[in-house]
Amino acid sequence: MSDDAVQPSRGDFRFGRRFRMRGAAAFDLAYAARARRREGPLLVYGRPNRDLVDAGETRLGLSVSRRCGNSVTRHRVKRLIREAFRTTRSELPKGYDLLVVVHPHAPLRLEDYRRLLRRAAEALDRQWNSTPDCDRTSPIDPPNSARGEVSPQSD
Repeated sequence: MSDDAVQPSRGDFRFGRRFRMRGAAAFDLAYAARARRREGPLLVYGRPNRDLVDAGETRLGLSVSRRCGNSVTRHRVKRLIREAFRTTRSELPKGYDLLVVVHPHAPLRLEDYRRLLRRAAEALDRQWNSTPDCDRTSPIDPPNSARGEVSPQSD
C-alpha cells in the first residue's frame, strides 16, 4: 500500500464504551419506551438518549438468547451486528439508544445486517418524530405506535 493512500482515521470507526448501552437500567429504559420495529430476525427497540451523559451519540445494546444457537453461532451474530452498527453509525439517526433483540435465524451476511439495522433505526426515528408534543426523553410517554395506539396521558 502506498503512503499517499487515503485511510479513514481509526477513531471514526471504533466501537468504544460511549457507543454501547451498558447496564440493566439502560436496557430497561429502552424496553419501557415501547417503541420498536421488527426487521427480519431483528426486533429493534429505540429511544432518544438526550438525557444521558453521552447524549447525541447513537448507542447499541444486544440481546441474543440461547434459542439463537450455540455459543459460536450467537457470538458470530453479535459480532456481525456490532460490525454493522460500527460501519453504518454515521448513516443512523443521531441520539438514540438502539436495543437489538435477535430472534432465531441462520446468520446473515454483514450487508444484510447493515440494511436491517439502518431500516429499523430510520423507522424508529420517524416514529419518535411523528408526535411533536411527545417528551423525547420520557420512557413512559412514547410516540404513537405503528398500529395507531395512543399511550395513556395523565392530566
